[in-house]
Amino acid sequence: MNVIKGNTSPKAEEKNFYEISSMFEFGTSLFAKQPVEKYIWTLFKKDKTLGWKQVSNNIKYGEKVPYIFGEKVVGIPYKIEVHKEGKNLMNVTEKKLIANLIVTPRSFKEPVIGRVILLNRGNANINKAKFNESLSAEARTANLFGKEITFYLWEEGASESEKYKKPKTARVDKNGIAKVQFSLMDYATQPTLVSFFTRNSNATKKFFVTAQYENKTISNKESVEVSNSSTPTTTTPKTTTQPESTVYSIIQNTTDVVADGLGKIGDFIVDQVKSTTQVNPQPSGQKQEDRECPRCKKVTIEELQKIFTAVKNPSDLEEIVKHFNNGAKYFGIDTCLKKAHFFAQVLKETGSSLTIKSPESMNYSTDALKNGYWYSEGTNWVKGNLNTKKGGYFANGSKKKSCNLSYFRSNPDVAEKYGRKDLNSYRDKGVQAANEDMLANYAYSNKYGNGSVESGDGSKYRGKGLIQLTWKENYEKVNNEIKHFDPSVDIVSSPKDILTDKKYAVYSAMGFWKWKKISDVIKKDKSPEIVDKVTYLINKEDDEESKKKRKSNFQNITSKVFRIDECEPGVVQPKTTKPSGKWHNPVDNPRRTKYNSSGNIKPVNGAYGDVRDSYTKYHSGLDLFALPYIKDEFEGTPVYACLDGDVVESTPGNSAGQTIRIKIENVKDLLEQEKKVNYQLEFTKGEEKGIDIKETDDVYLIYMHLSKRVVQSGKVTAGTLIGYSGVSGSIASNIPSPHLHLEIATVQNAYGTKKAKRTNPARFIKLNSYDTKDQDDAVNYKYKQDGTKTKWNPQKADQRGL
Repeated sequence: MNVIKGNTSPKAEEKNFYEISSMFEFGTSLFAKQPVEKYIWTLFKKDKTLGWKQVSNNIKYGEKVPYIFGEKVVGIPYKIEVHKEGKNLMNVTEKKLIANLIVTPRSFKEPVIGRVILLNRGNANINKAKFNESLSAEARTANLFGKEITFYLWEEGASESEKYKKPKTARVDKNGIAKVQFSLMDYATQPTLVSFFTRNSNATKKFFVTAQYENKTISNKESVEVSNSSTPTTTTPKTTTQPESTVYSIIQNTTDVVADGLGKIGDFIVDQVKSTTQVNPQPSGQKQEDRECPRCKKVTIEELQKIFTAVKNPSDLEEIVKHFNNGAKYFGIDTCLKKAHFFAQVLKETGSSLTIKSPESMNYSTDALKNGYWYSEGTNWVKGNLNTKKGGYFANGSKKKSCNLSYFRSNPDVAEKYGRKDLNSYRDKGVQAANEDMLANYAYSNKYGNGSVESGDGSKYRGKGLIQLTWKENYEKVNNEIKHFDPSVDIVSSPKDILTDKKYAVYSAMGFWKWKKISDVIKKDKSPEIVDKVTYLINKEDDEESKKKRKSNFQNITSKVFRIDECEPGVVQPKTTKPSGKWHNPVDNPRRTKYNSSGNIKPVNGAYGDVRDSYTKYHSGLDLFALPYIKDEFEGTPVYACLDGDVVESTPGNSAGQTIRIKIENVKDLLEQEKKVNYQLEFTKGEEKGIDIKETDDVYLIYMHLSKRVVQSGKVTAGTLIGYSGVSGSIASNIPSPHLHLEIATVQNAYGTKKAKRTNPARFIKLNSYDTKDQDDAVNYKYKQDGTKTKWNPQKADQRGL
């Protein structure tokens, strides 16, 4: 039996290799070993009328062949056939079909909906409007020119079915924009229409818009407030308080469109953007440096100029600064100490000129490759020979350097063929210039995710970026860290962009830092000795000279630039801006769990009340979908304090896992949030309202199943990062429905009190739709608290009616 091994969804414009492989072919071994046999590869294109039509100019020969499909044929199926030709035992030439494979090229361009906004007639982005006016919805996209975008507009409080009525469509123009117009009155709920026409209320209503391309969806999460009065409500900008409004742009990570036009949805990323209508000036006479530790400041161009002294034009550092500051909090390089370590390593990797335009140098001499070392300085130069192709060298070397590419010590002929050979002086390449691409292809082939020498992966995935990232497997793992932050960056598909796009260069280094958990190694240790531990994670084969240089960079340069002795590193809280009022959602994009622990669709299972075991078993809180900590892949979903309060307990827990309890400082804030949400029970069976909270009650927020706690005690404010979600505890581990279990109770520990001391948390949270692709993807794995996940095949039976 023969099969063709290769990618059935090859990316356009990329070389993909296909290989014939024999499996259990016992009966044809004599035939298979004939020296005159041929493998003949033929390509056929699917034609709507003619069926499979041969691509006549694409005959290939050999056991392994490459194919490159153009962007123009994306989505068109192709069939690869392999015939084997050779003489049988009777010495007669035979040709027979031994394998075929259907492939459908996919686009190398990533379709992305980056943002969707609502505009008034003046094309201004607004958050307030008159009820009887029309608005334009605008989706800003990439790589979707000519594609059709579907828009949905709905009023807050609308049912799931009402949200998707009356869709409007528009095609993306050459500028990447699709735009439609809505009349607000056409999308209001019945009570709102009655209120408007009877003039019974001047209440403000909120509307949202969603843009969707196939199964890629983005919503504007800042509501447009619509007044029933004849003029829109206006707000005087505040000048003495913190901004109160937050824009939530929820972006889904999309992958390539495959043959049937469908892509996969990745994880949500929530970008919190401060309101531009309010100002928070510093108190008069108070300098920023007096008010904050330097770690609270962003990296500046002036700081980097002190480190990368050979960069003469400050504008060359602008993009580096911008992208680093954008990612510092997410990637965990957000204290003076961590920044000092990061840029000490970058200085060694790129030099004082911050060189990123060239990949890792493979300009090694033949002798360096064969011997594992060479002399860069010395006396008595022995001239190279053009006739014998022998390279020159120092007879008496004085400065020895190491070459760790062990492949060439075992394969000296390859070193001779592709290594550099000097003639009259060191590095003049007068006899032969190094073929750096081929040296990389040989040195980095057939391991850590790289393919064979012929695949070109060695050169493609050799060291690039601020930290010289090497090996395809490492590119993939780092890319997984980046995609949760910025889905537009794909260093696996476009590794060359690291050399030309500073965003790719910066995020590849920061993603590596996060993947390797380097900040966890640094902790609060300011000693120079910690540099060696950081260096080991970056390059465990570093030579002694290089290690000394990295330590010197830290001790003498970056630790002084970032003033680490004036900073006490610790957990740096995200500077989030609160929505109107005091409340902050416990997780970004809050949604109840769609699946139960058996892998079936039953969202009531995570609601509050007697919702389990045929509605006989009590569930004491609300389960909010949250991807957990996944080893080498994801840190866990950030979890926040919902209101100002005191951390009264932070414990490893037992059956409920790692748990944090916060006593709310002002219960009135909780009751105000309840009024805003105005929650109506979503399920007619099982779900309960819980007790009514009174302003005089002591009230506690209880967070369970965490993977990591970053607060232990003391006061917290709404929006403070308190930990990361997980599946800790015996009752949560090894389930396919990872979640944050949230309880709200009038006692610190409500265990044993049943329903007497608890209320339904959904009364205080504006829940988004649970029916999303990321939950459908997540349920295909079971997650354990040690960070491992196991693939399984859930039934996904729809039990919502049971």
